Amino acid sequence: MVFVPTRQAPVEPHEAAAAPRRPEHLNIPGTSDSRRLAWRAVVHAEKDAVKTTWHLTTCAAPLERTAHCPAGQQLIDSQQDPDGHCLNDGHCARCDDAPS
Repeated sequence: MVFVPTRQAPVEPHEAAAAPRRPEHLNIPGTSDSRRLAWRAVVHAEKDAVKTTWHLTTCAAPLERTAHCPAGQQLIDSQQDPDGHCLNDGHCARCDDAPS
């Protein structure tokens, strides 16, 4: 396969129609919300199926049932996905942040 350009290069140099507008610097807002959770997708590939489970990045053992809180263990039993109910130092960030 051969690719051929469809436009010819200009014969004379020319000025741009408008100067690009770029900010002097990029301002990325800081995250002051300490309750923000970082997620990780774990993909399980089997013969005929691909399954994705969701964990927190702090999850030390995504494949172990005991690395998840009781709510996560119930979700593993029913849906095969703990939905981020991972234990970190004995605490579940999802359950700790749940409204009372």
